Amino acid sequence: MLAKSFMLAMPFLLWVHEARASLAKPGCQERCGNITVPYPYGMGTGCFLNTSFEVSCNESSPYVSPLRFVNNDKFLISEISMESIRIVGKVPFGCINESATKAEKLDALLAVSQPLPVDFSLVMAQMVAAKVVSQSKPMHIRLCHRAQLRGSCLCGKNSECIDSAKGLGHNCRCKNGYSGNPYLHIGCQVIIASVIGIFSFGAIGHYAYKELGRRKENKIKQEFFKRNGGYLLKQHISANKSHVMKIKVYAAKEIEKATDDFSQSRLLGKGGQGTVYKGFLTDGTIVAIKRSNVVDEDQVERFVNEVFILSQINHRNIVKLLGCCLESEVPLLVYEYLSNGTLSQHLHDGAEVSKFSWKDRIRVARDVAGALAYLHSYASPAIFHRDVKPHNILLDENYRAVVSDFGLSRSIPLSRTHLTTKIEGTFGYLDPEYFRSGQLTEKSDVYAFGVVLMELLTRRTVVSSTNCGEGLVSHFQFLVKQKRVLEILDQQVLDEALMDDIFQVTKLVKTCMRKNVKERQSMKEVVMGLDKLKVVQLELPS
Repeated sequence: MLAKSFMLAMPFLLWVHEARASLAKPGCQERCGNITVPYPYGMGTGCFLNTSFEVSCNESSPYVSPLRFVNNDKFLISEISMESIRIVGKVPFGCINESATKAEKLDALLAVSQPLPVDFSLVMAQMVAAKVVSQSKPMHIRLCHRAQLRGSCLCGKNSECIDSAKGLGHNCRCKNGYSGNPYLHIGCQVIIASVIGIFSFGAIGHYAYKELGRRKENKIKQEFFKRNGGYLLKQHISANKSHVMKIKVYAAKEIEKATDDFSQSRLLGKGGQGTVYKGFLTDGTIVAIKRSNVVDEDQVERFVNEVFILSQINHRNIVKLLGCCLESEVPLLVYEYLSNGTLSQHLHDGAEVSKFSWKDRIRVARDVAGALAYLHSYASPAIFHRDVKPHNILLDENYRAVVSDFGLSRSIPLSRTHLTTKIEGTFGYLDPEYFRSGQLTEKSDVYAFGVVLMELLTRRTVVSSTNCGEGLVSHFQFLVKQKRVLEILDQQVLDEALMDDIFQVTKLVKTCMRKNVKERQSMKEVVMGLDKLKVVQLELPS
């Protein structure tokens, strides 16, 4: 594209060059040393008006000027134009005052500058100007009106004839708005053409500048795309085309506009992996946009993994990924927007606690259990979430729960039972067996879900500031063994829940968190256990 811009510019560059070269007759030499020779003067056959205007060039001449008249080589030419000529010679062309200084006499002898009526023979014109009597008769000595009547006027197109001030001959000059050599047949050219050329060239230059800027911007975007894992993501998707849904790629400017340039007023939350903003797309869709905090190898891997995992899933209780942006400084993910915050906010942040009923809590538990059961048993390949916790469970206005944040998730073929991985997750929700062996199984998610279910019952954080710093898990398990579990339950649960349901949920917590992985229930079994609760049965259609 840039090459095309310069190709477009070339005619204007050539036009400017030709406009300057047109001072000489086309095809003729125009310069002698640093002197430009305009027509009617010229060097070489056919390049001058007549022999009186013929000049020769000898650049190896030892004299001051290499240019001289062919018919009178006594005169060296130091300056020449269409209006005047400066010659250097040793023949006086004017009256010399005897009282003048030696320097003034030398100036009079060596240099004369005067207007030249071009209709004269050159030598005769010089003699007339110097009031020197000559026996030769001048050729074509006609004023404008006589020259025009006889068709001998020397003026070309778009020029006007000017009578010589000496009373003989005529000069030519370009009309207003035109420029060039008025003695040439093509005459003078309209000035606006050159202006248009300049403006056009300027416009093309501006376009070229913009094109260079665009290319630079695209290069930066490509570097961001590579750094943010774009090529790695392409490889994943290309290798699993049959399982991957189409993900929209958003432009960085579109995301910036949607978030009001990541304004603090749009901030929804901030975690260790990224910051989430509320965004408004141009079509009116409200979205949640997660912006990675930093870009390093681990973060890029998590980002690519989340896009790849979510591009394979379509479930009402798993967050919907709408698209991503890879050409920004840090990776950006665009999700569906859920208006009711996180489960963590409703359990632990105070303001929403009184509105979060027992029915709402069990509905959330059932939604999350169903989503995990789908990932473990129905997704192909199976997916282990690895970071199930209240902060990663989002709620809509009807308390529909959606599992989010799949940066640590892993896909595993159904033929395998576990993966050996680096230990990653959130303290308090990590399966002790996974922590000990490094073997990740679906039961690691089951354990984390048991901890979430425990928080739904107690409304306490995993690491509590009460009980002398004792963790919630060990304290809850101790009270279950002592048959004193009611002591730790949230008062709202005690007020609203049936005792049978409380014991059933407590039993689920216990089986989800057994030390022996094989004794833990699967998520499908947990779903069936939750469906047996009376509070759920009352809400199910008959």
